[in-house]
Amino acid sequence: LAVLVLLAYSSYLVADGLELSGIVSVLFCGIIMAHYCWYNLSSESRSSSQELFEVFALTAETLVFVYLGLALFNVDAMVF
Repeated sequence: LAVLVLLAYSSYLVADGLELSGIVSVLFCGIIMAHYCWYNLSSESRSSSQELFEVFALTAETLVFVYLGLALFNVDAMVF
């Protein structure tokens, strides 16, 4: 389970080190991991990894919407 997280994060670090897009790197890493890693995991690891990445996705989505909500109160300070 830790290897899956480290693999995704290492692809981001490599892309960032090469000054490329980290988002695209993680996207393609996820596609490759879904194709190759998913079938090589045990059923327990599959369910654990799916729950872990769902928690990561929910946390990231919540942080984005909280940030956007807080930025709404700062509209007066923006210069257009």
